[in-house]
Amino acid sequence: MAGSTSRPAEPHPDLLAVGLRRTPEAVCVLDPVLRLTFAEVDERASRLLGALRTAGLQRGDRIALLAQNRAEHLELMVAAQRGGFVLVPLNWRLTGGELGRIVADCTPALLVHALPFAGTAAGLNVPRRWQFDESYAHRLAATVPVPREPIDPDALCEILYTSGTTGTPKGAMVSNRGHLARMCTVALDLLIGPGHVFLQVMPMFHIMVIFTHTFAFRGAMNVILPGFDDAQVFGSIAEHRVTHTALVPTAIESLVASPHRATADCSSLVTILYGASPITPAGLRRALAAFDCGFHQIYGMTEVGTATILGPGDHDPQRRPGLMSSAGRDMSLVQIDIVGPGGQPCPDGESGEMVISGPGVTDGYWNDPAATAEVLQHGRLRSGDIGHRDSAGYLFVTDRLKDIIITGGENVSPREVEAVIEQHPGVQECAVIGLPDQRYVERVHAVIVMKPGGQLDEPSLRAHCAQRLAGYKCPRSYAAAERLPRNAVGKLLRKDLRLAER
Repeated sequence: MAGSTSRPAEPHPDLLAVGLRRTPEAVCVLDPVLRLTFAEVDERASRLLGALRTAGLQRGDRIALLAQNRAEHLELMVAAQRGGFVLVPLNWRLTGGELGRIVADCTPALLVHALPFAGTAAGLNVPRRWQFDESYAHRLAATVPVPREPIDPDALCEILYTSGTTGTPKGAMVSNRGHLARMCTVALDLLIGPGHVFLQVMPMFHIMVIFTHTFAFRGAMNVILPGFDDAQVFGSIAEHRVTHTALVPTAIESLVASPHRATADCSSLVTILYGASPITPAGLRRALAAFDCGFHQIYGMTEVGTATILGPGDHDPQRRPGLMSSAGRDMSLVQIDIVGPGGQPCPDGESGEMVISGPGVTDGYWNDPAATAEVLQHGRLRSGDIGHRDSAGYLFVTDRLKDIIITGGENVSPREVEAVIEQHPGVQECAVIGLPDQRYVERVHAVIVMKPGGQLDEPSLRAHCAQRLAGYKCPRSYAAAERLPRNAVGKLLRKDLRLAER
């Protein structure tokens, strides 16, 4: 054929497209201050885009966000995608020094922050700062809305920094195409649609923000709380007829134990999603007894989004107790392979590293080609997690590769030891780490949080472990703690524990 034709630009859906087409006057998002319809979020995002361009921002510029959960997060995301900017939600629980290193890495053209973080924001090296107050509202009101423009599917829309539980936080890059795949994965596996209401209480700098984006994308409503508070959670569920929420296990335990639960109306709840850290079998049984709704466990990571799901039918302590510790099966658009040290596939039942592929996998780490090359190989991501599958395809995540303890030449899984110790009647929770040892290179060390009123009983713990674990897996030393160090979403900070216990 003579000549050539260029392929038309690939259409990429706007985050608000479904809501604007079907129910523009329906509520899209609300928080304790704002209540916005899809049409209002659309107009505010269009005005915000105009204000960003007036301020001199160019395509590809990063916009850092330093604030607790609030409705404006959604309009910032929409404006960023439409304008070709990159949103960088910052972990507001970090110190000024930690935030400074992240800012130095991603060099944002603008920092948008809430009033409580004004002091921290002033200490960060950024060329422009906007604060959520009257001046922000004035910028929007004084700017002419910019007409919606096509979204480039290959452009970056987010940089999500990892929690840094095993090292320095790294900025995982997410393109518009990858972000769409992540939303479609959630929407397909949870069957999200108009009429559903999502309650967001987990920090929106975390990958759990994908639920807020997905519910908006599917024309459903979002209720945003600044953070977790059991009374506010129960009140919001009742007032707004919440159908879905996502929590970490410690938050679920708090709701189960809350004095507000006895009188709370949770009849609208369809699903409680949980993830970010393991939940104990006993804790899950208490939650199943406390709430008359389905439970979904989600396994995911910053570099991938959501990856596996364990549905309500699998949460059956009586008939399917073995699945209570499973992460479930691969989600739509995600494939997880278990591979050995040489990259060869592992048969069912054999542990290996989990390697993840799919369109939602990160494009790499911002400004870090060496780290990118280490984890991304032929489009597949080395998760650093150890797991195995059973014959029915259920995945069991047993440990972090970097957390494996090598003692006397034997590999020890901290989670296996923790699961045994937490069966002791006096133990509330525990963490197992490896500490330097002259004889064994590393020794197994357990940090124990006892139940209220209890004291560390080392002989009893030693006897308990000796009956249930091989000798090399039993802790050689114990320490008591009032609490375990965790990050904002409940992940155990083993590196902090190692430093404290050395």
